[in-house]
Amino acid sequence: MREIIVPSTPREAAGLLGKGIFLQGGTDVLRLGGCDEVSSPLIDLRNAVSDVIAEDHGTIEIGARATFTSLVESSLVPSWLRQAALYMASLQLRNQATIGGNIALERDDSYLVPSLVAAGAVVGTMDETGKSASMPLSEYLKGEKKLLLLSVSFARDADVHSKRLSLASHSHAVITAASGPAGYCFAIKGTGIVEDIEGIEFASDMFGSAEYKKYLASTLLEELSRR
Repeated sequence: MREIIVPSTPREAAGLLGKGIFLQGGTDVLRLGGCDEVSSPLIDLRNAVSDVIAEDHGTIEIGARATFTSLVESSLVPSWLRQAALYMASLQLRNQATIGGNIALERDDSYLVPSLVAAGAVVGTMDETGKSASMPLSEYLKGEKKLLLLSVSFARDADVHSKRLSLASHSHAVITAASGPAGYCFAIKGTGIVEDIEGIEFASDMFGSAEYKKYLASTLLEELSRR
């Protein structure tokens, strides 16, 4: 039987970094084939990480365990982030999936990361020694990731625009792109999350050829640059 650990504080959870698989909503970890490390303990963050959404002097701060549904329903969440959350078409998944989980997974079809990076979002983190820190989300994505993600914050008046292209509303996105005060960000299937499409290598797969994806990315860049 798989071990499940339920830490009660952020410090206790951070001390378990590298000793198991962090579990928030579980939409990826618990799905069939979602996690190869079946012998590793699951570290349930329900008591250790906040799901509160709050505003302070024009800055929105969202606990990493906030679900997509709470993003959609909160009056504090700006329309651009509600739109990004609604890219997840399944209500059942929105009720489970969390903002922290979507960031930490760094999926190449991420619903939220392009918009958050374009907004200049900052993440609150804690390392295994209990030291807290804040850093731009774009910096977090480039780091080693041995950090517990605690929160995401951004300016409420950030002007962000995004677009998601997929074969169907419930299928993985071929490309999700966003523009905002911090620039552009793209999540490209088969490539990853990038802020600049110049010179990147596109991959051919069941979602489209490399040439097709390059065309889509260029078209979205042009469209977003006109806003």
